[in-house]
Amino acid sequence: MKNKLLVALIAVVGIIGATALVSNIVSAHGLGFGANLDTEAQLLGMTADELGTALEEKTMPEILDQQGVTHVKLEAWRNEQELGRQAQLLDMSVDELKTELEGKTFAQLLDEKGITHTQLMEKRHKFMKERMIERLQEEADAGTITQDEMQEHLDRMEQHQAEGGFRLGHGMGHGPF
Repeated sequence: MKNKLLVALIAVVGIIGATALVSNIVSAHGLGFGANLDTEAQLLGMTADELGTALEEKTMPEILDQQGVTHVKLEAWRNEQELGRQAQLLDMSVDELKTELEGKTFAQLLDEKGITHTQLMEKRHKFMKERMIERLQEEADAGTITQDEMQEHLDRMEQHQAEGGFRLGHGMGHGPF
């Protein structure tokens, strides 16, 4: 049963590549290496500001070592976060999703729910765009970026999507590792 859950988690984690695009777009303006900077900082026992400052001087693996957090623990946490996002996209709790994945693949679950992979990715894109707009607006309100820079980021995200972005298995990773 654990192996099947692990296989399902690996399938779900493949969608993290889309999140990496958001990370790469916003990192140029001091938002850190990921859209979850606040929560990843918390995992590391830091504030988002402290992590952002540390990332200006060190690599993420160096910060992980300094804080005593293994890369495996960070990835496990990210996988759990991704499972939560997938549950949200499917209008389920994490526990419900874990239960549903016992004995079946994520693809089988989508099929049972009548959801195509394309529909899930479209819903994911909409969710990510909304999060990106919120994050960028926060940065624009704080004066870290201008409204024009915010629009440039959004335009690049849309262009990437139009060019076939957010596909799985095309070399997108988790930040600067």
